[in-house]
Amino acid sequence: MKYCCIAALSAMLLSLLAGYIGLPVLKKLRAGQTINELGPQSHMAKQGLLTMGGVGVMFSGLVTGVAFSFKNTNDHGLLAVFCAVCGLAFGLIGFLDDYIKVVKKRSMGLSVKQKFAPQILFALLIAVFAYFDKNIGPKIALPFTDYELNLGVFYIPVMCFAIVAIDNSANILDGLDGLLSSNASLSLAAMAAYSFFKGTATNNGSLLNVGIFLLCMSAAAFAFLKLNTHPAKVILGDVGSLGLGGCIAGAAVVTKGVLLIPFCCVTMLISSLSDILQLIYMKRHKGRKLFRMAPFHHHLELGGMAETQIVSLYSILTFIGSAVALILFC
Repeated sequence: MKYCCIAALSAMLLSLLAGYIGLPVLKKLRAGQTINELGPQSHMAKQGLLTMGGVGVMFSGLVTGVAFSFKNTNDHGLLAVFCAVCGLAFGLIGFLDDYIKVVKKRSMGLSVKQKFAPQILFALLIAVFAYFDKNIGPKIALPFTDYELNLGVFYIPVMCFAIVAIDNSANILDGLDGLLSSNASLSLAAMAAYSFFKGTATNNGSLLNVGIFLLCMSAAAFAFLKLNTHPAKVILGDVGSLGLGGCIAGAAVVTKGVLLIPFCCVTMLISSLSDILQLIYMKRHKGRKLFRMAPFHHHLELGGMAETQIVSLYSILTFIGSAVALILFC
């Protein structure tokens, strides 16, 4: 327990340090975000708000997470490193998108196809590796039982879809000050708790190391709230949202806990589903909208809820969903 506290505290302190060091660097690069004119008009005041703060979060979480994740014997592979690679891979896609936007001054960044193609490729590589790896394999945990369902070869497309869905859902949730960083921190903490539970129950030191890694990522995201709560001084950017989503997806793979995700990432699910439902409804009803604006947190915002109220509501939902996930699977 003491070791875990030291690891989490180290991640928080490094994240805070990286954030404050990074602010003048981002200002020098003029790394301000371009607000989408189709978004809420209240967000136009955020034009030029510093972005790419996720670089510091990912750096802090990955460095401390990997550094502290060798405490327990790795009899079942370097699963924590696997999670780190997942986060780094998707974070690099986000970094490239942010770099094009803020440094190259191309407001569109990567096109939808340019962003999705590498995501699908990375997801496929991760799923195939996990399928053939003897320490992971094609099984997923089921609730209320120790039984694990073997998906066989169908594991690859199922996990490929799940990984891309998780990562993009995290990206979509990143729309208000402190929204993703608070909810991702809770989701990562829940997955860390599940990793500790499974590692202890099965005497698997590698899963215990995964728990330490996820705890560090959670702490790094939580510390970022110091600069990211309303009114934010800097936002995560795609490098942070896609990177954190990649870490959560990696955790779902190595712990075989993909069925926990709809619970501990419930607000990410709400955001992505609301986007999908809005598009379907508009196509079927000649442009009429189901929500005032998608994703759903913007619907609430246009309905009169303050950003801070929405962030609080979503954080409560994520906490409840995470508790339900741990009750069902632990």
